[in-house]
Amino acid sequence: MTTWWRTAARPAAVRAIAAVGRQPLVPVALAGVIVLVDRAMRRASSRLEIGLLDEPGHVATAALVLLAVVGGRRLGAAPAFTLSALACSTLIDVDHVPLYAGVPGVAEHGGRPYSHSLVTVLILLAVWLVSGRRWTVVAGAAVGVALHFVRDIATGPGLPLWWPVTADPVRYPYRWYLGLIVVLALVAAVRALVERHRAATAPE
Repeated sequence: MTTWWRTAARPAAVRAIAAVGRQPLVPVALAGVIVLVDRAMRRASSRLEIGLLDEPGHVATAALVLLAVVGGRRLGAAPAFTLSALACSTLIDVDHVPLYAGVPGVAEHGGRPYSHSLVTVLILLAVWLVSGRRWTVVAGAAVGVALHFVRDIATGPGLPLWWPVTADPVRYPYRWYLGLIVVLALVAAVRALVERHRAATAPE
């Protein structure tokens, strides 16, 4: 498994992520996906439909933050981290299964599960540190969960962010989130143009 990742999958992932990261239209497209998803969610009539629509919004949000803050070149150089972060920006919602199944004690009434809190991020970071910072997949998972919260804190009932200190939901206005998405898209697009220029002018 390790040999396959190093000799085949990792180089391909590096090239693919770096190539996508150098496309300035990708951040604009991601912002467009978020806007379209959120419009569709307002018309959704079932919890399942809302959930299925919400996940692309989470991936797009995580990708925008990563492209704006880290950049496609660095993300491409660490594909395990990048793929883990993108995957875990949605996988954290698995904790909704016991909530919807009626398992008691996993959330405040009408709120998101307690695992939608900084405790989950801190546990993942602790595991990463215990590994001697070698398990980049775990570091990516911690970042992915944190990026999941960027969207959740502006939608639905908010987040029990400070649980177990308090289960009171934390939420900021959706317009703040939308403004953040616009800024991230612009920053990521400019960064992609710069990286593309550097790649084109770099000596062979």
